[in-house]
Parts: sequence; structure tokens; C-alpha cells
Amino acid sequence: MKIINFLKNWQTRPIKLFKNLEISWKRLSIRKKIFVSSFAIIISLVFLIDFLILSYQEQTLKKEIYNRLRSHLNALAYEIIDYIVFLDPLKLDEKISF
Repeated sequence: MKIINFLKNWQTRPIKLFKNLEISWKRLSIRKKIFVSSFAIIISLVFLIDFLILSYQEQTLKKEIYNRLRSHLNALAYEIIDYIVFLDPLKLDEKISF
């Protein structure tokens, strides 16, 4: 029986919570409502700007890694081509195996 009552109350608990928040919001003075609203806006703006900065840094880091890897591969390709032209298999094997 306790389980059935718990399940009945569990389904209506979020609705009661919303109603309690609504009642407590109506009881606040206009000064406190303005303060809470502006505080919520400022916090949301801080989080949005933070996520914007983090996403920009992530994109920049990916571009930097890609460009650095590309330049290293180009340099390695030029060095390998030199050894292929002169047919020096020992140097070629040394460059490829790192």
C-alpha cells in the first residue's frame, strides 16, 4: 500500500513543486523579482559567453593541430623524396620509422 501511495504522490510531485514555485514567486516583492530576473539573465549570459569562447578555442586548436600536422607531413614528404631520388634505402627506412 505504501508503494502505491508513493507512486501516486511521485507523479504529482513535479506539479506540486511548480505550483509552490509559482506561489512563492507571486509573494515576492517587485524589487526582489527584478533582482532575481536580472541575476538569472546575467548568469545565463555568462554561461553563453563561456561556451562561445570554449567553442572558438576548440575550433582554433583543431585548425592549429591540422596545420601543424600538414606542415610536418609536407616536410617529411620532401625529405623522403630526396632519398627516393638518390635511392638510399637505409636513409629512407630511417626517416619513415622515426
